[in-house]
Amino acid sequence: MRDESLKILILSTYDGTGAAAVRDYLLSFRLHSRHRYYYALDCRRLDGRIDLRPFDVIAIFWDVYLPGPELSDAVRERIAHAPAVKVAFLQDEYRDVRRVNQVMAELGVQVAFTCVAEADHRTFYPAEAIPSLEGLYTVLPGYIPRTLEAVHLDVDSSRAIDVGYRSRAMPFDLGDLGQDKTAIAERFQGLARAHGLAADISVLERDRLYGRQWVQFLRDCRCVLGTSSGASVVDFTGDIRRSCARHLALNPDAGYGDIKARFFADADWKVVIDTVSPRVFEAAALGCTLVQHEGLYGGIIRADEHFIGVRRDYSNVGEVVDRVRDRAFCREMAKRTHRELVASGRYGFPAFARWFDGILDRHVPGRRGTGSLSAVRFYGDGYRQRRQALVPWGKAFAVLPSTQLVHDLARRVLERLPRARRGPLASRLIHNPAGIVGKGLAVWRLFRADPRWRGILTSYLRRRRGARPAPAVYALLDDLLRLELIRTARQRSLSTSQSFTVDWEYEAAANVLVAVSRRGPGATGGALTDEAVAALRQGRIRALVWDHAAVAPQVVCRAGRFRWLTFTLGSGGVYRFRALEQLYCADAQAIGDALAAILAAGDGPGRRPAP
Repeated sequence: MRDESLKILILSTYDGTGAAAVRDYLLSFRLHSRHRYYYALDCRRLDGRIDLRPFDVIAIFWDVYLPGPELSDAVRERIAHAPAVKVAFLQDEYRDVRRVNQVMAELGVQVAFTCVAEADHRTFYPAEAIPSLEGLYTVLPGYIPRTLEAVHLDVDSSRAIDVGYRSRAMPFDLGDLGQDKTAIAERFQGLARAHGLAADISVLERDRLYGRQWVQFLRDCRCVLGTSSGASVVDFTGDIRRSCARHLALNPDAGYGDIKARFFADADWKVVIDTVSPRVFEAAALGCTLVQHEGLYGGIIRADEHFIGVRRDYSNVGEVVDRVRDRAFCREMAKRTHRELVASGRYGFPAFARWFDGILDRHVPGRRGTGSLSAVRFYGDGYRQRRQALVPWGKAFAVLPSTQLVHDLARRVLERLPRARRGPLASRLIHNPAGIVGKGLAVWRLFRADPRWRGILTSYLRRRRGARPAPAVYALLDDLLRLELIRTARQRSLSTSQSFTVDWEYEAAANVLVAVSRRGPGATGGALTDEAVAALRQGRIRALVWDHAAVAPQVVCRAGRFRWLTFTLGSGGVYRFRALEQLYCADAQAIGDALAAILAAGDGPGRRPAP
């Protein structure tokens, strides 16, 4: 092992919210590695002015989707030409595999860390597709932080919940393995009712728990459900995801079986990613007994040894319930799992960081950067140039005086509200306070600047005052903001981190109007036809859709000197304007005239690229 300390830049989208697993992973480098780390957080704000010369290593963290808009075209160019060794941490590797390969080659990635099993390395990352790649290593999606390793194991205290679970419903295009998260929740909700078990099980987004609330939830659970982390469908080209997303946008009631039969029946279980979630380690550290679907789990945990195994066909459900009821059995299994996963230190972040340092010793033979760089100067420049207020401080991240600090304090206050009293706005503010405030300002500017937008809002308010059915106001505002993105993109005046063009396509037979995005700069084509305008005005449009799937699942655009806004377009990158459609159906003439005027005006002078 060399004593030399490298200067390592970490690029991440972390903003201080969301799951603790992201924060713990990021901090593990600083806390346990011998090298010096510099964090460019919310890297969407970076531009071509960033100086990469001082760094020996540039590490792109796994919350940055490599083909996505998180890194601007200008920043990608700077990374590609930087002398530093480029390192990529990869997750969610079931999507756009070949496009990811292409971006890795363009950036010159030399070392990559993957959640894919070693036997599948060549399938996912062939050497001929990524000539720069020198080393590829399998890691876990997360490890155990010191704070959890230090928790005293208590399996004897009374716990109010017999079976607990929190997850989210996964997109259909992840295959059978992705649907396991919903399946295990639904089956055990029924089993708990039938057998008198106290259960708290949900896959709803509004019920997700983070931070202290998640830790307390685990402390309250005797047993915790789980499934493999990964997917049984690997979409190498992105075609499966795009096809599924577009079909579901137009046919929202389509079930999983129908979607699988149409688009990926022959791909399911052909290539599989099956690893272990960080939540397994968190549950083990807090003394929970694991109840898991059968799976590989990256070889880390095994049925009957570390968890009560549930067959995917539920043929052994009687035995599973008996074991869950057997408190002595559960206590012994929880102790054994804690001893082997947590107390051993084998899967802790300190062990991971030592191993990571050894990998860097192999691939970074010496200093690459030039000049000196202090942490004070780096974070001071980040604060002045792009308002990065989140900085590492001791064993955590601290928020400097800024609007982000105000948002953080507001979020903490709102988190204290009982979940039953949280409305849609409060829930959104808790999960993304800066984004909600920024989009609120964008809506205000939109209505102030153009009377046609105000006309749509006036029609909406008339329906609300008349106690007639109307969409939720936040859903309508979401639609209007995304429609404005299409309009300004077609005018080529949208300042985005990722170049794309938008064309209109009118499917006359189905009366569907679709805005289709294409990657890269270019001339805007596919204008709104006279036929489409007539259909809008006559109330014949059945669906209004934005298909951005060929570019990314989201759009990142500038909304001020220091502010960038992220607009998600569904997990597959296809967005349907449901609130606008509802309003259009109720008042086709007024809304149709307004939409025709707004959308037909979306052809104009050139797009401003982001700096």
